[in-house]
Amino acid sequence: MMMMTSATVALLLAAFLVQGGCGSWSKPSIGTSFQIQFAGDFAHGVRLQADLWDIDLENSHQYIHTIQSRGDYVVCYFSAGTWEEYRSDAEHLKHSHVLGNPLPDWDDEKYWDVNSAEVREVLIARLDQAQRYGCNGIDPDNTDAYQIPTSRSGVAGPDKAAGEHFLKGLPRPAH
Repeated sequence: MMMMTSATVALLLAAFLVQGGCGSWSKPSIGTSFQIQFAGDFAHGVRLQADLWDIDLENSHQYIHTIQSRGDYVVCYFSAGTWEEYRSDAEHLKHSHVLGNPLPDWDDEKYWDVNSAEVREVLIARLDQAQRYGCNGIDPDNTDAYQIPTSRSGVAGPDKAAGEHFLKGLPRPAH
């Protein structure tokens, strides 16, 4: 089976989350120029030339219509495989049994059980938010927890089959 990076998944899922539902969809072409900007001086970044923008769903949504008005695609980033303590929806699961170990390089971010109904509710809310904001696609990060043994301690981590099921099912609520 082919391994997919977050960027690959984002480009594939860009075809699934579109304004106006499933009837028609836009698709970036091979070789599309892109800009990834999750933080920093975003106002300066918006002036850069790129055909596809990967921006943070929660922290950068106010720039979506500006970018799209130039004919550019907007893919909205969020973590699908982890809980981040600084997110607006973090309080919902803060003391939950679904949280696992912190990520090795990010102490304020923990793996979560993607098999949990509570986690799926949060993810569906994030997909709804992306659709409301008008994102052309999504960039669901940290979807590889099934490959990381340390993610499972303290949480019922997914195996490979569950991880693939999670990834295949993630775009469904976006329709």
